[in-house]
Amino acid sequence: MNNIKEGMNARDREVRTRIIQKLGEDGYATYADRLKEFEFLVTDFYRGQRIDTAAMFDDGTLCISPNFIVGIDSADEKVKNKCLDQLSVLVRHELLHYLLAHIIRFLEYLHKKFPNLVIKGEQIDFSKLTPDEIVEVHAILAANNQAAD
Repeated sequence: MNNIKEGMNARDREVRTRIIQKLGEDGYATYADRLKEFEFLVTDFYRGQRIDTAAMFDDGTLCISPNFIVGIDSADEKVKNKCLDQLSVLVRHELLHYLLAHIIRFLEYLHKKFPNLVIKGEQIDFSKLTPDEIVEVHAILAANNQAAD
């Protein structure tokens, strides 16, 4: 993956740098190095969709909602450190989704189980499935989301 940073603003770069530093300080050098490869966006929306946090498989972008960085600039060191601790865990969690290729493997599974399911990137077209198959796919999607987290 290339170091993709075209969409990052100064705040995105600052937050990412602080998380990379925290990961390194806490003994997570591999995660710190991998995070450097990701475009990192502090945003509530990506490609027109509302997100809380997500690691995008197709372009190596890690999105974090501004709600998760509220305490990062606190004058209170305890609040700042707690926020950075939480961000460290959250970023490692999202990176693992990407590194373990959860969505890619899951979409491959769905395509094998439902050959008529049309999958384009991360978009799923249910129009060629029966009503029973649609219900089953939705149940699998819900269970997969919980299992991956």
